[in-house]
Amino acid sequence: MKLKMIGLAGILLLIAAAVCFGAENAAPDAVAVEPVFEFKPVLDGDEVVHDYMIQNKGSAELEIQRVQTG
Repeated sequence: MKLKMIGLAGILLLIAAAVCFGAENAAPDAVAVEPVFEFKPVLDGDEVVHDYMIQNKGSAELEIQRVQTG
């Protein structure tokens, strides 16, 4: 009986370690759904707009900050 308890405790310890290790390595992963977009020719001064969709494929919250246009 004591041997079974030690084995169960060992298994629980391994599970807890795996969960903790996974939490430490959690990171966001920003992925552009459509990374390249070809704009059609426009007249000088026309406004051109395109929405880029970003998905978080990671395991932590993704924060997008300081977006700048090129």
